[in-house]
Amino acid sequence: MFNEISILFSGMTTVALIFLIIGLLLLFIEELFFGTWIFGISGFILTIIGIVLRVRVGDGSAIAQVVLLLVMQAILAAIGFLIVYWLSKKGWINHSWLVQGETAVGKDFSAGTADYGHLVGAEGIVFSYLRPIGKAEINGKLYDVNAGSVFIEEGAKIKVSVVEGVRISVVRIKEQN
Repeated sequence: MFNEISILFSGMTTVALIFLIIGLLLLFIEELFFGTWIFGISGFILTIIGIVLRVRVGDGSAIAQVVLLLVMQAILAAIGFLIVYWLSKKGWINHSWLVQGETAVGKDFSAGTADYGHLVGAEGIVFSYLRPIGKAEINGKLYDVNAGSVFIEEGAKIKVSVVEGVRISVVRIKEQN
C-alpha cells in the first residue's frame, strides 16, 4: 500500500493534479454556500475527472489508486467541513460577506406578531367564558384574552390591563349600583 502512495504522487500529471485541487476547492466552497449545488456538483465532477486522468497514466494498481484518491479527497473535504463548522461556531461566518446582514424589514418588526399595545386600557365584553382564557369583544373585534387566575362569565365587562406580545390580559370591571 505504501508503494501505491509513492506511485500515486510520482506518476501524477499536472492536469490531473489541477482537476483534483479545483474539485476540492469547489467542494469547500459548497460547504460555505451550502445549498447552491452548482459548486458541489462541479467539484465532484472535477474530482472524478482528476482521478480518471491519474489512473489512465497506467503505473501501479488502478483500484488502489482510485481508493486512495477517494479517501484522501474525503478526508480533505471533512477537514474543510470542520473548518467551516469551527468558523460558524466562532461567529466569523455570521459576520462575514457570506451571510446577508440586511433585509427589507427592520430588525424591530415581525410580520408574524401583531401589535396589541393599543388595547391597553380599552374596555370590552366577554364573548365566551374566560376559564381563564377565552374570547372578548374589544373595540368591535374579537380577541383571545387571558383573565389570569379567575373565571369571568359571558357578558361581563372587562378592561385590558396588560399586553405582552400576543397575550392580552384582562380584568373584570366591577359594576357600580
